Amino acid sequence: MPFQRPLKVGALITEALSPFEFAVAFEVFGLDRPESPEIAYTFVTLGERAGLTARHGPLAAAAQHDLDGVTDLNTLIIPGWPVHATPSEHMVDALRRASEAGVRIASFCSGAFLLAASGLLDGRMATTHWKHAALFQSRFPRVHLDPARLWVAEQNIYTAAGSAAAIDLSLHLVREDYGAQAANIVARRLVAAPVRAGGQAQFIERAAPQRTADETLNGLISGLTARLDSPLTIEALAGEAGMSRRTFIRRFEAATGTAPGRWIMEQRIRRAQALLETSGLPVDHIAFQCGFSSTGGFRERFQTIVGASPGAYRKRFFVSR
Repeated sequence: MPFQRPLKVGALITEALSPFEFAVAFEVFGLDRPESPEIAYTFVTLGERAGLTARHGPLAAAAQHDLDGVTDLNTLIIPGWPVHATPSEHMVDALRRASEAGVRIASFCSGAFLLAASGLLDGRMATTHWKHAALFQSRFPRVHLDPARLWVAEQNIYTAAGSAAAIDLSLHLVREDYGAQAANIVARRLVAAPVRAGGQAQFIERAAPQRTADETLNGLISGLTARLDSPLTIEALAGEAGMSRRTFIRRFEAATGTAPGRWIMEQRIRRAQALLETSGLPVDHIAFQCGFSSTGGFRERFQTIVGASPGAYRKRFFVSR
């Protein structure tokens, strides 16, 4: 879409400053680039009132303008938002006016909560930081959240996952504005990948299985991780627990929050991730050690859950011992 240049980018200042996310917006859109004059942005800050100052420890950022001029922007960036906060009617109105005027709106990390609270994500795909995903889904069921994505674009609304994903989305916005070569120039200056493969599922901490409130199942569940290379059918596990199949599934879901088949699959993938990170075992050996009957099926499941192939994951995360 052609715009008059330089393009005007505004960062929203709220009382809860997200320093890294704001710095990403300023670094990408607020710095002069004399070596690349074709990349031209005017960077401004906005808040519910001009002069509003946000602080985080010794860091501070002030809003140069109020929200009246939000429709004059080409891009509005929301660098984070308190996940439990409720926006004012004035804030919601400004965001809706901006969207209706065709302003490109991009949220970083928890900034998606503000967009969702304003109704701008209803019926749309979106993402946010994986640690906020459960809260987001419970509060905004009309939003199609995909917590495995680094960033999502839906018409003129963009959402990025964690802090580093703000860089990925920002480079994409530069690519939309000025082309791939310009995005590569900015990425090189940031010492960042122009396009990062995979999704944030790669980086989610893999916690050890926790004890549940169902004492009857605790022993069974804790022992499953040592048997991931064996066939584990629901019928057999239900028999071990002394329950009918239906009762076992119901109580397992109540105890763990997920169905037994999915839980087992996630544990197998977690085990595979650990082996890819720490061993030189061939992928087919890892597949069989984690209970997969075929390498092809393992690769497909791993790609779906992690967002990268086993080979790509190992290349990124292998730690030499």
